[in-house]
Amino acid sequence: MTEPEQVHGHDPADSVLCATAVPAEYTAMNRQKKLQQLFKAKAKKASAKLAPKNRNTYVSKADRLKLAQANELENVVAASPTSELI
Repeated sequence: MTEPEQVHGHDPADSVLCATAVPAEYTAMNRQKKLQQLFKAKAKKASAKLAPKNRNTYVSKADRLKLAQANELENVVAASPTSELI
């Protein structure tokens, strides 16, 4: 068996392109790297969840317009003398 044998009709020279030609230590390293990435991502999400919220809550444009109109009405009522209302 000095000559390379063909397995299932494939030429052994083409085995370089085959996924099984990758050495086992590379796949183990890739698996460990992927696990570390997942662990770091979960840790990052957990710490972000515990972090204090510094942002204000979002107020929609329609709500901002309503608030602005309400403030204008209050300013107009406060600025006008009470004798004119009676």
